[in-house]
Formats: sequence, C-alpha cells, structure tokens
Amino acid sequence: MTYTNEELIELFKTVAVKRPFLLSSGTVGLYTTNIGYFLSSIDNKNILSINRKDVKDYMLGLDIADSTYNTILASIRCLYKVLAYTLDDENITDVTFGIIPIRKFEKEHKVPLTKVEQSMMLKYAKNSRDYAFIITMLNTGLRIHELIALTLDDYNNRDENGKIHLKITKGSKQADTWFNKDVCDAIDKYLLDRKECEYDNLFISNSCKPM
Repeated sequence: MTYTNEELIELFKTVAVKRPFLLSSGTVGLYTTNIGYFLSSIDNKNILSINRKDVKDYMLGLDIADSTYNTILASIRCLYKVLAYTLDDENITDVTFGIIPIRKFEKEHKVPLTKVEQSMMLKYAKNSRDYAFIITMLNTGLRIHELIALTLDDYNNRDENGKIHLKITKGSKQADTWFNKDVCDAIDKYLLDRKECEYDNLFISNSCKPM
C-alpha cells in the first residue's frame, strides 16, 4: 500500500501519543513542525523514500544551537520508529541511525533563589495578581504552563488540605499540588481585585485574557 506524506504524518500524530511511545501532545506538535520543515527542504519527498543522505545533508546544513539540533534529530528519528512500529514493516529503517551523532552540550546548572531574592521578588510585585502568582510558584514549584492553566474551579474545589489536581502537566502525567495558607491568602486577596471576564483561568492578564 502506498501512503502519502500527509497520511503518514497523521498516522505519526495519532500513534505517538499512545503506548508504547506516550509522547505528550506538545512534544508531538513540536516534532511534527520539525518534520514539516525537513520535508519542505527536500521538496516533500515521500517519507518512505527518504535516505540517510537526505537527512545528513539537511542536518549538516543547519546553523542552530546544539539543543535545537538534538530536538530536530529526535523528531526525525521518532517519526521512523513510530512508522516502523505502526506499519509493522521491517523495511522501514531509522534513516538517522549511525550517521549523525547527537551533539553534546553543557547543561545549564540552575541555582535556586536565595531567601533574600525570593523576598525581593515579592516585595516588588506590581499588584496583588503578580504577588499571588510569584508566591504560588515559590511555594509549590509549579511550572509556568501548569500555573496559568489552573482555573477558578480548580482553586475553589481544592480539598481541606489545599490539594489541587493538575490537568496540564509536563508529559501529560497525573499530578497534584498543595496550596498552603500563605498561597491561599495571597490568591484570595488577588481574587478581590480580579476583573470579571469570560475566561475561567485563575490568573488573567490586564486585558482580561488567559496569560
């Protein structure tokens, strides 16, 4: 059976989020974008006809950061892994294998904020929303995308211990967070100033839209 690139990409997007791959929808979206750029660079040659030279020439022609290089390589490699698994075709091989080593780069060492730095951030928060946003991050360790995805219902329906179930997390994994008294006091104060708007996000922008 002959597949078009559009059909193969849709197959990749459908299967990659399922077992055994379990990629997040965000990762699949990023990988799909990278694959699209790659295909455009080789005049949309059929995916099942692409060879190692096509990939090698493309990768060597990129003038990008090492981390981005790694992600693009992973995108193309993942595409062939998913297709080989899904189509159960031993003739579908990883066209990146053995010819393009992943570049090594130094991972940035993250230094935690000191107590003084944390206090300064809170001291100079511009308004009750920013104060509540910052103190929530400092006390819970939530990632920004997790925090801005929280809704008023999430907050109002927390349990007696302040536990909130996260719907959006890294890797789409099940996770909970706990809001302590300092966090709840700050959010309650912010909610008194929060404008009424059509969005249910806990934290909204100055123009009444999701942050």
